[in-house]
This record gives sequence, structure tokens and C-alpha cells, in this order.
Amino acid sequence: MLNVLLIDDDDDDRFLFNKALQKTKLGIHLIEADCCDAALHLMDRSICPDIIFLDINMPEGNGYECLEQIRAKADWSRVPIIICTTSGNPDDLQKALGAKVEGFLKKPSDVTVLSQNLLQILDSLGSAD
Repeated sequence: MLNVLLIDDDDDDRFLFNKALQKTKLGIHLIEADCCDAALHLMDRSICPDIIFLDINMPEGNGYECLEQIRAKADWSRVPIIICTTSGNPDDLQKALGAKVEGFLKKPSDVTVLSQNLLQILDSLGSAD
């Protein structure tokens, strides 16, 4: 079973992400955090995911600040992180790739498209085997 952590403040985006993961039909356990603090609390409990999907636009501690804190935790420093955003701004893509993440996902509003994107990401990281 693959442990996936989604850090996203938006209820609707978390719901869509969950539905898209279910649609992949992969053995995935989704762990959700609605803010960076909640994710860091999980870190304190030593729950280490196999991959993290991290929203960059959150009101309490943006995704980049959260990314720095995750990378500072020795047990979590090598967990692949995919930056997720609704932003189409090319500067966000450049900043994400410069932040030493494994990927960038522009959030689609369609569950089927998101499911296909997630399958591609997990396959590229060797997580969909």
C-alpha cells in the first residue's frame, strides 16, 4: 500500500484529489493535512509518506515554507514532493522546480484528468508498480 500525503487547505480540492486517487485503482492510503502545521504534526508522529502532494497557495504557511520545513526533517528529506497549484503563472513553475521538488502539477478541475495525471506522476516515480 502506497502512503500519499496531500497538504491542501481547500476542502473541494482534497475531495477531488481523493476521488481521482480512487479512480486510479491503485492501492493507496491517502493522508490529508489541511495546512502545514497539520502536516508537521504528522511528522512529529513519525508518519512518513511515500510521496507528498503540496499546495503552494495556503493562508497559514505557504507551500514553499512548508517545503523547507519538510526537507529539514531527516526522516522526510528524501520523500518525493509534487507541488500542486491552480496557478497558471510560469513563475510558479520555475520557483517550484528551483525548490528541489520532483514535480509540478497544475490542478485540473476534472477528476478523470486529475486521475490520469496522478497515474503518470506515480508511474514516473516508480510508485505505481
